[in-house]
Amino acid sequence: MKWLLIVPAVLVGVVALLALLGSLVPRQHVASRSARFQQRPEVLWQTLTDFAKLPTWAPEVRKVERLPDREGHPVWLHSGPRWQAPMEVVEFDPPRRFKTTISDPRLPFGGSWTYQVSPSGGGSVVTITEDGEIRNPVFRFLARFVIGYTGTMDAYLRALGRKHGEAVAPGPVVPG
Repeated sequence: MKWLLIVPAVLVGVVALLALLGSLVPRQHVASRSARFQQRPEVLWQTLTDFAKLPTWAPEVRKVERLPDREGHPVWLHSGPRWQAPMEVVEFDPPRRFKTTISDPRLPFGGSWTYQVSPSGGGSVVTITEDGEIRNPVFRFLARFVIGYTGTMDAYLRALGRKHGEAVAPGPVVPG
């Protein structure tokens, strides 16, 4: 019967330890990833900025809904299996660069994602830069030491490649 007390106490202790360690990790981080594509920038730009069709090729996004504009910027609600984030398009410079921000400060995470599409040879380089904030210290610990800051960007770039019939290898920022 002691295990009925020990198991919950250990679980609470583990969560408390993760929260303590996570509180030592900075709330903000910046991470960037790039991938080379055979497609021209205009082709990749069209795919990346057709937000309504994102669920057809990005596996972590299950649904996208258009929300009312915020201060003249388009907002799209991106939904995954266990998350939702309103993404506001705050910069839009076709076919080179756009930037989205999470426009809900109540979420345990936030920040911006800048997408740069550059010509390279006969193809393109796509670079994603995440300027993120993780408010919850347990999530900060997990993001820094378990999941990593670049996993979502890598998956997104690989999915973009699959959408265009390419196997891409995301990595550190690649010059254009």
